[in-house]
Amino acid sequence: MTQWGDTTTGTTADNTTGNTGADAAGTAAGTDPAGPGAAHPVAAGVYVPDGRAGPGVYREVELAVVAVRAAGLVLPEVTVLDERGGQLFGELFEGGSLVCDPAGGGGPVAGAGAARSARAFGVVNT
Repeated sequence: MTQWGDTTTGTTADNTTGNTGADAAGTAAGTDPAGPGAAHPVAAGVYVPDGRAGPGVYREVELAVVAVRAAGLVLPEVTVLDERGGQLFGELFEGGSLVCDPAGGGGPVAGAGAARSARAFGVVNT
């Protein structure tokens, strides 16, 4: 997967840090060939309003993402962070998708994986 992201902090879309070398085209890993701060389309699972009461209908949409951080997203016009910290998007973003399962719901009785997925879903849907 091509790495891109916030090169000022060394965090890339696949949550690695630092410059890890160059690819076959000679592009330094961690840099964005489209230029710093460029947004990339990423699949995301979100609730889309449908005119009825409630959160809406769950759909996969394309979200313009500038960078994925451990516990947040940088979009062209807003940065959304989960202030509780921790790693939310490491393994979730390995496939290049921000589709998280909201069904686990999180909460005090949820396992660590379900709670992490619910928190990531909240960040994506903010």
